[in-house]
Amino acid sequence: MNERVAFFRRGIGNDLWKEHYPIIKYINGKILEVNEGHLVFEFTVLKSQLNPNGILHGGIMATMLDELMGGATWTLNKPFPFATINLQVDYLTVAKEGEVLRGEGKVIKAGTTVIHAEAKLYNTKDMIIAKATSNLVVMKPKEKKD
Repeated sequence: MNERVAFFRRGIGNDLWKEHYPIIKYINGKILEVNEGHLVFEFTVLKSQLNPNGILHGGIMATMLDELMGGATWTLNKPFPFATINLQVDYLTVAKEGEVLRGEGKVIKAGTTVIHAEAKLYNTKDMIIAKATSNLVVMKPKEKKD
């Protein structure tokens, strides 16, 4: 098992790892399962995450989906950092305060320069409430020219 998968697995059942990454604390993510290129989180919708209509803010949903895909990519244990270069989100239905959502992120294709990933958020009825795809660029250092 690679060190990044092991890191996430140590976070199952506790919140200690969130101190290193505050956005996960804000979106209230809990690790349920992790394997290389795939992870499952649980999110409980907080009042602070609602829009004025009383439903989960779309930007928060997009952040959850982006973190699921980024986390799945991070588990590949690539030697270089990466960054999202695009994010396509489809909002299918709403979530309200107190609802528990399950999020799944997975790498579809890991190229040497671009990684393609997808993520889905499910409600407790196992209905997809939002889904996303993303491409992430591997940020290899530029070679110096003599």
